[in-house]
Amino acid sequence: MTDLANKPLVEVVFELRWDVQLQGNGTMKRDPLTNLLFARLYEPLTARYPDYEELEASLVPDELAVDTVQHRFKAEHAEADAIGMVQFGPGVVTLNVTSAYTWEAFRSELAMLTDDFLKAFPTDEYERFNSMALRYIDDVPAEEYLDRPLAFMRENMGCEIRLRDSLFGEGVGEEAHHVDLRLAFPTHDGGELEWRAVTARRSRDGTPVVAWFTSVRTGITGKVDSLTVMDWADSAHDLQVHWFEQLTAGDLYRSFQ
Repeated sequence: MTDLANKPLVEVVFELRWDVQLQGNGTMKRDPLTNLLFARLYEPLTARYPDYEELEASLVPDELAVDTVQHRFKAEHAEADAIGMVQFGPGVVTLNVTSAYTWEAFRSELAMLTDDFLKAFPTDEYERFNSMALRYIDDVPAEEYLDRPLAFMRENMGCEIRLRDSLFGEGVGEEAHHVDLRLAFPTHDGGELEWRAVTARRSRDGTPVVAWFTSVRTGITGKVDSLTVMDWADSAHDLQVHWFEQLTAGDLYRSFQ
């Protein structure tokens, strides 16, 4: 994916999650670990990502913000596209990179983030970790398929969906004009690969697109260390590359070169 001149990439996200344990009474229950992690991570993260932003979700009690990012750390403008940003909240930390992505640069940033994060996370709380995921979001313009997105998926991605002919003709047209398809498949490590295809319009210019989200996720039940995380990320990346190349094989893939 990384050596394509016209890659369709929108964003790549790595995500690490852990269980939130709420304390307190009334409407302001918090997990003390959230504030501890923020305090320990602020200095190492701002050294690499100096543009810090506190998000509105930080004002919400943790019980209403589980797995919701509350803090965002961005790189300086000149580097922002290449090394992306780190987002953090109760139960979740993410590394996000957009169109300037290369796997080598992303992997390097992920290794540094993983080291910093595991150093900040209390070792006696490591059993809280529950999952990690690597997600790719791609889209391609599909204006000529505006009212027949299934035809785009059939002709370009080898994905054919058919319903019984008898369903149509009684006031219902047979060409779907919108798609939101979600499929999930088990992976050999006990995790899951989820693939979602959806029709949408780009927010910046309104261009009709077919977008697809490919997410590889695994549960965490044993030892967690930097080597374990990076070995899994490498395997998940290899699987992502395979799916991308096979889904887009043919004219669509050649249009990215």
